[in-house]
This record gives sequence, structure tokens and C-alpha cells, in this order.
Amino acid sequence: MKFWRLVSGGLPLLFLLVAPGIAQGQIPREEVASVEFSGNTAFTDAELGRAILTQASTCPMVLAVTCAIGFEWGKDRFYFSPRAVNDDRRRLEELYRAHGYWQVQIDTALTHPSPEEVGVGFVINEGTPRVVDTIVVEGDPLPEGLTQEAFPLQPDGPLSYLLMNETRDLIATELRNNGYARAMVFKRSRWLAETNRARVVFTVDRGPASTFGTIDVVGTELLDEESVRRRLPFREGQAYRADQIDEAQRSLYG
Repeated sequence: MKFWRLVSGGLPLLFLLVAPGIAQGQIPREEVASVEFSGNTAFTDAELGRAILTQASTCPMVLAVTCAIGFEWGKDRFYFSPRAVNDDRRRLEELYRAHGYWQVQIDTALTHPSPEEVGVGFVINEGTPRVVDTIVVEGDPLPEGLTQEAFPLQPDGPLSYLLMNETRDLIATELRNNGYARAMVFKRSRWLAETNRARVVFTVDRGPASTFGTIDVVGTELLDEESVRRRLPFREGQAYRADQIDEAQRSLYG
């Protein structure tokens, strides 16, 4: 609290200045002094730190000297939130599971280096990662030129649903770039008994072969219809390629 004395019309006026948080009856917030990880080997501390919202208060490099001598007016302050820390714990678990660590367990540990500060720790038990045993492609064949060696998901690698989705999308995209506009790919996995390994199956449904149909040009102002058509990399009746749609957009919009 600070007292200020002013004079108005010959009479002293006394003002009592109170910190806003105290005046409003707020509970002082704890500043996050540090965020630490332990037990992690699959990811670095930096990678885990980028996956969460809770951050430690820091001083910008340009103000490092002033912060070091106790002037922290330019400090980037982050305050402790139990809810945010719990959400971060779930985010880290999802990150691990997305990369094949389905048995991961994460706890939080708090320290109090001072009454106004809290240190946040994430204690990680990664568990044994689940891995891919074999990959099977069934149904229609893969498009020409695409082999399993090009798949993001590989045997003996982590059973990551992110890599499974990337592989599914890769197959579907290659099919749509080779004349199959309605191609669909389905994925599933099956655990091998008493192991941490799984068999992954991709089912391919190419659908009917497709061609480009009637091409209509509407809404043109700066270019006439013929100029637009000359910029298109495809013509009516040619085999459908999804990547040529993207190429046409780039050609027209620059």
C-alpha cells in the first residue's frame, strides 16, 4: 500500500492506493517458475514443451541484464492453472499414443521454490511401444509405381495411427491421381497374441475409372473463356487426375 498526500483548496487530501488484486479480494496467483520432464526418451524436452500450453515465466533476451538485477518489468509471466496442467498431461498422453506408446502413464509433480512460485513437473512412464509386425494390402492393387517401401508406416516401426492415416491417404491420393476419382482406402490393425506387435491391413477400393467431363467456365472478368481453357492442364475426356485440379488452380490464381 502507498499513501499520497495532495492539497486541494488548502485542504490536504489523503489517497490510499491498494494493489488491484487485493482491492478486489482476489487470491494472488502463483507464477510458473519452471516446467520439467522426467522419464522421457522417445521425445526430447523441447518436443514435449511444444506440445503443451503451460510455460515457465521468462525474461526476453534483450532484458536479460535488467531481470538479473531484479528489474522484471518486461518479464513474460505465466501463471499456474491446475486445469491447464491436467489438460497438458492429457495432451502428452495423446502425443505418445499417436506414436505407438499405448501404455504410457504420466503424472504431475509440483514444487514451490517460493510462496509466489510453483514448479511444474511431468513424470513420464513411457511403457513398451507397440510396433508393426506386417503390412498387408488387400482388395484392388496399388497404383503403378507405388510400393510398400514408400509407405510412411513400416514393419518394425511404431504402430502410430498418424502414420497409418498418412499411409491410407497416400494410397488414396495416388489412385485419384491415376484416374480413380472415387478411390477409397480403409485401414485396420490386429494384435498378435501375447506380443506387442500388430498386423496392419489396408483395403483398397479403386472404384470405376474416371475421366474429366464437361468443363464449364463461369464468372470470368479479367480473362475470356478461351484464355481460361488454355491454362487448364486437362481436357474433356482425359483420364481424371486430382493433382491436375490443383495445378489448374495455381495456373489461374498465380
